[in-house]
Amino acid sequence: MMKKDDFKMAVSVVEMADMVGLCRGYFYELVESGVFLPPVYDLRTHRPFYPPEIQEKNLEYRNRGKGANGQPVVFYRPRVSRDERKQKACPNDHKTGRGVQSNYLTRIENLNDLGLSDISEDRLRAVVAKCFPQGTQGIDECVIIKTVYWELKDRAKGVSL
Repeated sequence: MMKKDDFKMAVSVVEMADMVGLCRGYFYELVESGVFLPPVYDLRTHRPFYPPEIQEKNLEYRNRGKGANGQPVVFYRPRVSRDERKQKACPNDHKTGRGVQSNYLTRIENLNDLGLSDISEDRLRAVVAKCFPQGTQGIDECVIIKTVYWELKDRAKGVSL
């Protein structure tokens, strides 16, 4: 359990939602229904924020499964934080040579699941380099798979981008 000294002086609504492992929209719904405490507002800027006391209480409600309104709440598996998503994304920039082999193997598996077979890692690297000449860093993995899939399908038909 965190001590009061461990909390920031103020966190935004997005940060509070991340702390309890929920997306902002769903967190707002739970605030509206009384499961979590609402933010306080800065009188000068009118911006919402959560001071340490409310941060602590909201985390307690999340951990105990009992909302501020006294009602039991069932939370499903915790949401993956933004930092964890970034770590999972594994930048693959063919221009700088940074790349994780397992990421290419995962891409091959994904393409196999979509019906494309016999794709070698070298062929995949070449197609990724063609489709993303600036590298793939910062590009969602789903976009990469979709782009590569259609490029490979078009090549199979004899159409080239």
